[in-house]
Amino acid sequence: MFRVITCNTNGIRAAQRKGFFEWLAKQDADVVCIQETKAQEHQLVDEAFRPDGYHCYYNDAEKKGYSGTAVYAKREPSRIETKVGWDPVDSEGRYLRADFEGLSVISLYVPSGSSNEAAQARKDLFMKKFTPHMKALLDEDREFIICADWNTCHQNIDIKNWRSNQKNSGFMPHEREWLTELYDEQGWVDVFRQMTTEPDLYTWWSNRGQAWANNTGWMGAGTECDWYGITCSNGIVTELRLSNNSLSGRIIDTGLRYLTNLEYLDLGVNSLSGSIPSELRHLTNLEYLDLGVNSLTGSIPPELGNLSMLSSLHLGSNSLSGSIPSELGNLTNLFTLNLAFNSLSGS
Repeated sequence: MFRVITCNTNGIRAAQRKGFFEWLAKQDADVVCIQETKAQEHQLVDEAFRPDGYHCYYNDAEKKGYSGTAVYAKREPSRIETKVGWDPVDSEGRYLRADFEGLSVISLYVPSGSSNEAAQARKDLFMKKFTPHMKALLDEDREFIICADWNTCHQNIDIKNWRSNQKNSGFMPHEREWLTELYDEQGWVDVFRQMTTEPDLYTWWSNRGQAWANNTGWMGAGTECDWYGITCSNGIVTELRLSNNSLSGRIIDTGLRYLTNLEYLDLGVNSLSGSIPSELRHLTNLEYLDLGVNSLTGSIPPELGNLSMLSSLHLGSNSLSGSIPSELGNLTNLFTLNLAFNSLSGS
């Protein structure tokens, strides 16, 4: 499993004094994204700020003690990018992108608008200018994980007192609509909310009024992904089980080609739709494939006949149609073939 974690440290030097790096050493993360480092790199002289086993990258704000992002990666990135070409992103160190084979991870710190009207105007300008940047990322031939402090809640369940907060920065209608545009129109996915719709789960609490004790919080930091919460680079994953969740949407073709070491794929009981991606042909080490109980449609792609290692194929309970392709006859290692509940025809 490729493990990515993210954290707004509200000052990485303060976090270090409070045990952040001792905690981090126990997480076994492949990539760590940090927002609001609030330090210049030359101030981070303690070896703790460069954890063993990681390549460490910092992007500082020009203003001391303010903003800043960082990325720690076990595997050395092929490229690091810290600029998008406009302020306040570039001058405040709000963006750090690390490229790996077929995958990019971005640490992002969206401006807050809570202090005054001028701050909100800066945030609104950021959202307007960052929208086409997000769209441009989708045009690249790679997967993306964006770990961010978005300084915005999207749904009512993402904030404790949603009714009284609708006029406050971070939960105003136009801010929420911005996230909706990224999700519904561009196709990005809130990974956390893709996995659970449980309320009262937050990432930020005010230091006033016993907010922590009362769990009066906001869900304003999280991870966005352009492949339904599943993004892995080549050679990392050997098993992928989606289990019984509430996953929906189609299986995006492009991400599959990077899972070339995958041996076991189970789509579980979800609400996945669309056709079976022909890109499954790249999973040449696949031994077990179960399409589970979903809403898949269309015909069985003949490319499945290229999976020479496949020993067990379960089409599950879906809405597949058409005839069984003759190419499946090439699966000489196939021991179990279960057609289950579908609408297949022919002999």
